[in-house]
Amino acid sequence: FAVAEYLLTRNFTGSIAIGLNNIGLSQLSLLSNGSSTLSQNSKNTNDQHYLGTMVSPLVNTFFYLPIAACLLEFIDRLKLFSDKSIFNDTVICMAREFNRMPLANGRGSDHAHLAQSLTFFTGLTQQPLVLGHISKQSETASIAKTYPGTWGDGAPVPRLPNGRPATLADIQATIAALLGLPKISQVSDPLVTVSNGQIVSQIGEHKIVDNGGGS
Repeated sequence: FAVAEYLLTRNFTGSIAIGLNNIGLSQLSLLSNGSSTLSQNSKNTNDQHYLGTMVSPLVNTFFYLPIAACLLEFIDRLKLFSDKSIFNDTVICMAREFNRMPLANGRGSDHAHLAQSLTFFTGLTQQPLVLGHISKQSETASIAKTYPGTWGDGAPVPRLPNGRPATLADIQATIAALLGLPKISQVSDPLVTVSNGQIVSQIGEHKIVDNGGGS
């Protein structure tokens, strides 16, 4: 974050990508049964498949606390350059490949390729905005049985072409719109527009859609 601040505020670059390494549970001093060796489960390296319902929220909370602190400091530093309006012209995107589908047995979670969540931070707006629809439960019975509940499965958005769920193509068009740049792909349109310094949704309010899934 410090390097990103240095490069942006001195106009060395306008685009920076930062990758977060895996959580190294093997580096933690977790003892099993009073022994001096690490327990077998603690040797997994950020593999959410096996962290379990109880451990996963705790580990990920501790992992993201310092990241959130650095992000807050980074944003505050950008705001200091008000004469350059750096933060007003900046879009910070935090994303991963896909969401997770928690297993019903509490063992862990698997890849949720039909779910994706991204968080944007920008000085273009002062109020939070949530976009897109998710299903209350997967429409596929076999998935709903193994992975019950609401975990971000993309649901149809009536205002999108053919009422489809939002896609990554929509996201890239949205990022381009926020930055005032032309979109790369022509197969989608931005989910928002920027008007008078405010972000306006083009697909309506976000919803958790009860589609009778799992039947």
